[in-house]
Amino acid sequence: MTEQVSVIIVSFNTRELLRRCLESLAPSECEVIVVDNASTDGSAEMVAREHPRVKLIRNAENLMFAKANNQGLREARGEYLLMLNSDTVAPKDCIEGLVKFLEEHPRAGAVGPKVLNLDGSMQSKGYPLPSIRTTLVTSFGLRRWCGWPEDERRRVGWVSGCCILTRRGVIEQVGGLCEELSFYGEEVEWCWRVNKGGWEVWYEPASSVVHVGGGSTTATVREDVMRPAVQLRNFRCVQLRTVGLARALMISWIMLAGNLLKGLVALVVRPSVVGKLFRQARWECAVCRHLICGD
Repeated sequence: MTEQVSVIIVSFNTRELLRRCLESLAPSECEVIVVDNASTDGSAEMVAREHPRVKLIRNAENLMFAKANNQGLREARGEYLLMLNSDTVAPKDCIEGLVKFLEEHPRAGAVGPKVLNLDGSMQSKGYPLPSIRTTLVTSFGLRRWCGWPEDERRRVGWVSGCCILTRRGVIEQVGGLCEELSFYGEEVEWCWRVNKGGWEVWYEPASSVVHVGGGSTTATVREDVMRPAVQLRNFRCVQLRTVGLARALMISWIMLAGNLLKGLVALVVRPSVVGKLFRQARWECAVCRHLICGD
C-alpha cells in the first residue's frame, strides 16, 4: 500500500530530528524525498550516507518551507503525497491508515492523523476554517462545549501541516503551498483551497504521528521571518484569502474583545496570566491596524 506514497520532507539544520524521522519511514516502501534548504549541520550528508534510497534535493539557499515543499511535490511520483515535517515520527501503520482512509473516501482530498506530543498527550486533531462563529467559540472560552472527542473521526476545515496526506489529483487541481507565506499558516490557506475546490478535509484518529512541535521551527526559520511585522503580513495574507477584509477585521475585533475580557477576569482569579492575555490583545490591535493599512 505504501508503495503508492511519496513522502516530502523539508529540512534545514534538523539532522538528528530528520534521522529519527527517516528511520521511522524505513520499514515502508514509500518514495521519500528530502528537500534540504542549505543546511550547515550535515543533514544532507547524513541523508546521502545513511539513506541512499532517499531522493535528496540540495538547495543552495534556504528557500523556506512552502517553496521547498513545492519542489518536492513536483518531483514526487506517487499517487498519494504525504507532506511531513522533519520533527515527526511516522510509523508505517500511520501512513497505511491514511492511505486506506483516502481509498475508502473518494471525496476526501486531504487527511491528517492524530498528532501527539512526545509524552503521548494530544497536540492536534484538526480545526475549523477561520470564521466569525469559530472565533466567538474560541475567544470566549466555549470550546469545551463545542469540541469533539479526540478519537472521533471528523470532517474538519484544516489539519496540522506536520503530516498531511493528499492525492496527486488534488495538487494538480488546487496547487501546492502558497509561497507568499514565509512560515506558518500555509496549511490553513492550502486546506481552504482544497475545500473551495470541492474536496473534503478529514481528521483520522485511527492513525497517529508524534510531533516534537516547534522542533524544526527554530532551525528552519530565519530570524527575519520571526519578526512581528513579517508574522503580521502572513496572518493578514491568510485572513484576506480565506474570509476577506470585512470578516477578517470582525474576527480580529472579537479576538481582541475576548482577550481583554479574559484579562480583566484574570486580574481577579489568575493574575499570573494577565500579562500574556494583554500581550495577545496588543497583537490583535496590531492585526486590525495591519488589515486596514497593509504593509
